[in-house]
Amino acid sequence: MKNTVIIFMLFAVACLITACSGKRVSTSLQTIPVTIQEPNHIQFQGKGAGAGMALMSTMGSMGIALGVAIDEGIAKDIREAAGKAGFSVDDTIVRTLKDVSQGGLAADVGVFPAASEQIVVHRYGFKTTGGENDATSAEVEVEVVREGQVVGTFHYPDDLPDNQNLPAYPLEELKQQGEKANELLSIGFAEAFKGIIEFIR
Repeated sequence: MKNTVIIFMLFAVACLITACSGKRVSTSLQTIPVTIQEPNHIQFQGKGAGAGMALMSTMGSMGIALGVAIDEGIAKDIREAAGKAGFSVDDTIVRTLKDVSQGGLAADVGVFPAASEQIVVHRYGFKTTGGENDATSAEVEVEVVREGQVVGTFHYPDDLPDNQNLPAYPLEELKQQGEKANELLSIGFAEAFKGIIEFIR
């Protein structure tokens, strides 16, 4: 009798913990398609945008184009560093979505024009935060699309309720130390998925 009571109490505690958890918990694995929109590579937004606006008054559209080229050059440096450190956007998506859903969701990354429900990654990369030493954070924009309609979106870090202590590194470090770029991207994808997971059926 005593053992029966103990087992019942442990079961009740386990149920309570599960019910109180804010994360999605599933008893079976659900596969969800994930489409990454082009350009499917690390992007950067920062120095070039400001330079382009400043040059537009004297150079017109050429000034904007120069600003875009500056940001693309920086993005290329970060892509190379991240790649050398083993970055794979597909692997990052699969791993972070599995972690956020506590193993309930498995991402199938590809192109799924006919999927009834899917996650769409609009953008992933980095943006300057305006801090010292060109502090730079990850930027990830995702949405849930069901039957052709957007039912939920999240833009990291813009949609965070409080981004005062946003994880970031100096820009020059991200261009040279790919493991730091990969760390920030993992954080960005995880937070973005947390923001849309409630919309997934």
